[in-house]
Amino acid sequence: LSQVLRPNIERNSARFARGSITARDLDWCAFPSDVTSTETGPLDDQATSHDTLAEWTQPWDSIVTTDTIYHADLVDPLIKSLQGLSILAAYAKQAKRNEKDISDGLSYPPVYVALENRDPRLVNDALEAAKAHGFVLKRISPSRVDKCLLKSGWSWDRDAKQDYDGIQLWKWRLAGA
Repeated sequence: LSQVLRPNIERNSARFARGSITARDLDWCAFPSDVTSTETGPLDDQATSHDTLAEWTQPWDSIVTTDTIYHADLVDPLIKSLQGLSILAAYAKQAKRNEKDISDGLSYPPVYVALENRDPRLVNDALEAAKAHGFVLKRISPSRVDKCLLKSGWSWDRDAKQDYDGIQLWKWRLAGA
C-alpha cells in the first residue's frame, strides 16, 4: 500500500478524468461482522461497533481490491468485508441523498476484484463463496480491459505475456443493485 499503491495513485492522479481515489488499509479479519443486514441498515441500534463502522461509511462509487485471493483461510473474511463495505456505501449514498425510503432497493457499488489465478481451485472456491454471500459476478474480458486502457490513454504490452498471463478482472455487485 505505502510502497506501490499510494505512490502509483499520486503519480497518476492527473490522469483521472474526475473524482478521486482513496487507498486505505483494511484488515478484513478485523472488520466488524455486524454489517451484513440490508434490512435495517448497518448502523441501527443492533450494531455493536459504530465507531469502527463510521470510518468505513462512505458513499464509495466503487471498491477495488487487487491480489487479495491467495489463501483459503482469508477468503471468507475478505468476502464478508467486501459485503459490509458495499452495504455501508449504499446506506451512506442513500443518506447523502436524504432518502428515507429504500423500497426501490439500495444502490450497491461495484466491487472490482483483480487477481492472479495462481491456484484455480482456490479462485473457483472464492468465486463460489462470493456468490453465496449475495454477489453477482461478471468476468471482464481482457479485450474490454484493453479498450478501457486505450480510451484512458493507458495501455499494456500484450506481447509481454508474462505481464498479464493468469490475471483476471472481475466485477462483483451485491444482488438487488
